[in-house]
Amino acid sequence: MPGGAGVSARNPAEIIYIDHMTINAGQIHIGPSSKNVLVSFTPTRFLPLEIQNRGIKFSVPTNHLGSDISGFTLSQVAHLAYDYYNELLIQIDEAETENSNS
Repeated sequence: MPGGAGVSARNPAEIIYIDHMTINAGQIHIGPSSKNVLVSFTPTRFLPLEIQNRGIKFSVPTNHLGSDISGFTLSQVAHLAYDYYNELLIQIDEAETENSNS
């Protein structure tokens, strides 16, 4: 199965009982007598989500400097942001150097 799966307790204060479990073709089947079992799945890709900060909602960006980035993963968006801010800092440093030399 793409991504990953984990088994944990629904209620951490209680024990987990699994009478039987099978994993076949990406499907997890847990026996009907099992108790307190929580199966969680981790996606293969982490996608950016809309956020809210101080009551203001910020949608997921769909373009960056004129390029379509809809469907980009969180990691891809982070790399774009890093490259953008890194270049911006280089330009600021260059401008400050020019100003100090004049």
